[in-house]
Amino acid sequence: DQPRSRGLGDVYKRQEHARLTLRGGTLSSLRWVDVEPGAVLTGPGIIDTDLFTTGTVSTSPVGIIKVNGTANLGGTIRIHSDRTINSGERISVLQAKVIRGKFDRIDNRFEAEYTPTGVTLIAK
Repeated sequence: DQPRSRGLGDVYKRQEHARLTLRGGTLSSLRWVDVEPGAVLTGPGIIDTDLFTTGTVSTSPVGIIKVNGTANLGGTIRIHSDRTINSGERISVLQAKVIRGKFDRIDNRFEAEYTPTGVTLIAK
């Protein structure tokens, strides 16, 4: 059984350099999740609401962040990995019911491919 957290309104404290780590669990909120500049969202895991990001989203090659709502993108996307990532390797990093916008900055080892419901990074 995966860990689960449920919020009842404003469930975050605005804090510079805040970090939200999903670790394969599910985060639910009656509102949305907002990753602001200086904050980091680390996956893999599920966000059971809309996502707004102008901060950093970071995940691994073996995990995806799934948004059960709209993912409003901005900020930075990164992959953290101890293993070698081969040129041409495709890594699905984010899935959502709807993707809006694009990341402003992409890990320089990758190019991003966007679909209406997902983001995939392709190793250079």
